[in-house]
Amino acid sequence: MRRRTGRSLPDPCPAAPNRSGDGAPAPVHGSLGSRSYSTGPVPSGKLGTVQDLGRVLIGLGCLAVVLGAALLLAARLPWLGRLPGDIVVRRGPVTFYFPLLTCVVLSVVLTIVVNLFWRR
Repeated sequence: MRRRTGRSLPDPCPAAPNRSGDGAPAPVHGSLGSRSYSTGPVPSGKLGTVQDLGRVLIGLGCLAVVLGAALLLAARLPWLGRLPGDIVVRRGPVTFYFPLLTCVVLSVVLTIVVNLFWRR
């Protein structure tokens, strides 16, 4: 066991001078035992961009999974796309199809689902 002497050791992490020029030490962002240290500004350049890109890629991946599941399950719903309000016009070799009521039904269902999961 070491015996303490009256001498103090020099501070290995002296506070950085404040950039404002008033001579005051920089603000302290943390402490380590009895010593304080300044971490300085946190760089937000590339790290923030990479994290944002990661979130976007995860979101796109989740969207791809949901769309794939919807396409697999769409075959099990034969009425989807053939509701009474869907517009179908056939003129010779050309067929125009606009699923109006199907769009309304899907919009209402997705609005309910989104409000259930993302309501604060």
